[in-house]
Amino acid sequence: MPTWWEERPMRLIQTNLRELDARRDPREIVREAAEFGANAILFSVGGIVSFYPTALPFQTPIPNLPGDFVGAAVEEAHRLGLRFIARLDLSKAHKHVYEAHPEWFYRRADGQPQMYNGLYSTCVAGGYYREYAGEIIAEIMARYPVDGFFFNMFGYQTRDYSGNYHGLCYCENCQRRYAEMFGRPLPKAEDLADPAYLDFVDFQRAVVDDVSARVAGWIHGIRPNVAFTTGLRAVKHVDIVRSETNTAVDRPLPIWPYGASENAMRTRGAYPLKPNSDAIVYFLDIPYRFAAVSEHLNAQRLAQALAHGGGLDLYVLGTLAQDDTSGFAASRALFAHAAQHEAVYHQLTSLARVALIAPDHSIARGKGSAESYRGMFRLLTEAHLPFDVLYDWKLEEAESWRGRYDLVILPGAACLSAAQAAALDRYVAAGGALLATGETSLYDERGRPRDDYALECLGARRVITKKEAMRSAYFRVQPAERQGPLADTGLLMLDGRYLYVEAKEGAGAAWTLVPPSLFGPPEKVWADQVESPWPGAIFGRYGRGRAAYLPWELDRLYYKHSSPGHAAAWAWLVDALLGGERQLVTDAHPLVELVLLARPDGNAVINLVNLSGHQGTAFHAPVPMRDLTIRAQLPGPAKGARALALDRELAVRQEGGYTVVTLPELGLFETIVFG
Repeated sequence: MPTWWEERPMRLIQTNLRELDARRDPREIVREAAEFGANAILFSVGGIVSFYPTALPFQTPIPNLPGDFVGAAVEEAHRLGLRFIARLDLSKAHKHVYEAHPEWFYRRADGQPQMYNGLYSTCVAGGYYREYAGEIIAEIMARYPVDGFFFNMFGYQTRDYSGNYHGLCYCENCQRRYAEMFGRPLPKAEDLADPAYLDFVDFQRAVVDDVSARVAGWIHGIRPNVAFTTGLRAVKHVDIVRSETNTAVDRPLPIWPYGASENAMRTRGAYPLKPNSDAIVYFLDIPYRFAAVSEHLNAQRLAQALAHGGGLDLYVLGTLAQDDTSGFAASRALFAHAAQHEAVYHQLTSLARVALIAPDHSIARGKGSAESYRGMFRLLTEAHLPFDVLYDWKLEEAESWRGRYDLVILPGAACLSAAQAAALDRYVAAGGALLATGETSLYDERGRPRDDYALECLGARRVITKKEAMRSAYFRVQPAERQGPLADTGLLMLDGRYLYVEAKEGAGAAWTLVPPSLFGPPEKVWADQVESPWPGAIFGRYGRGRAAYLPWELDRLYYKHSSPGHAAAWAWLVDALLGGERQLVTDAHPLVELVLLARPDGNAVINLVNLSGHQGTAFHAPVPMRDLTIRAQLPGPAKGARALALDRELAVRQEGGYTVVTLPELGLFETIVFG
């Protein structure tokens, strides 16, 4: 029998309540969420303060709490058909808890506790999480028929709300458990060059997984149909994978406009059978919780989550009775749209035949680049090539992914285990295509350098030398290569790292390096220019498949500079690897996201999100686009199609292996349902 979170898509309002919100009628708070179009509400219940009259000594109830605030809210939610998810925050506690159980709390390197506004930070390895949380859960479930639990700040917290850094936790529990696991004391600092710190990264993950298993066991042991979720999207034992897309006043520019898409895609790739819910943060930043971001930014993020098969999830500080309601209108319209067409958005699965590997393991060890990953993400999205995002650790799980993808892309995935490399080699040998950049597979899973590439499928044998600075270098596109996307491109810029690589016997090559030369004054430019045989791309046959390797970071450079030459070179490579075959071809603008999905009945869905309203740090209403033609390879021929937002039928025709449809108009969001 399916659980409630599997029965229908979730439209969630998170009301992150303050103590003063307990003065309001809780029924009104719930009714506001229902009127917004929600079918679930995340409601503050316990932890730092309890919004109900707890009998437990180590929770702190709100003083003079009138009546049963939580009980009234649960009753009203269920009367209106909303699921009620109880919010707990066990990351901090009051002084009396600290004095009674100091062993439950975080300790800095100097032995002092971490404090913020009179509260003491707990440690996820301590007894408050590992033991006492079970008593809190049991009390709440005994009193109220809640439908789920959300744990805020579930994990290791080294910074407080003001951004102050407190370092690693040195509490007795962490010291003991780390020594048991690794046979040495905790590292002194976050230092990627220290093997002890690399062990600590794995240690944190193991502790969080262990505690999440305990929490899931406590909840499901009492009532199996109660969901467990947190804000960490990679926690194994949650029922609903929840992430967050937000803004921050000090975050480096440029704004990443694909945050909600990425979160939904990462979740879908990691846990395809679990619903995902990306919390779209209504406010600007933690110090500015009452300043709304643009309604068009909220709407764009919600549309991206919906487009990629996720639920709708809007997070406000306090209640929906905000001082600034300017950000609500467009979001409310999307909630209404999702409610009206709820059946269409239920249990959508990806039809993409390209996989982008998120090299998080490499980035965490200082051997990979988020810019490379994001550059490749942009290239795929702007080219309208449907793709999935897979965590690097998925490569060594059950290899069901091997049979579903035509192309796997590794953007600077420097740190790969032997098992991951072997899985990728088997994929290529069986007929798959692979594209890798930068230092992919030159380090093991711990970040230790290898003498050779771990990937046998690459046409590269070893690195002869590496240069980190190639300012003013280029690649020459040879006359025979100036075809297709590269027809008008004779030079590709190179900046940053280049690996001088020995190619394997029989490997092919494309483009040739023009090493750095004079770039000023103008009269002297290229006076010392030379041509070299060093390649910009290496092709290798492996079994029945093929791999292309770029010993430089085209993806990072595209993220930074958006050079059309790099986009053309990437398209040329992809066409070569896929034999010129694209799953989806369209004349839509590059700022239109297209997502190709399947419904449980086998019919296909194409979701479109119009990002044209984004300008620098501003998000305006998107520019309407008209007469977009889409050619898609669907699982089977379609007899008809319907555009949900336009509420009209669309003409469908077949051309070769493509189903062709024209969308007369696109605002922010559209769903085309084929039948």
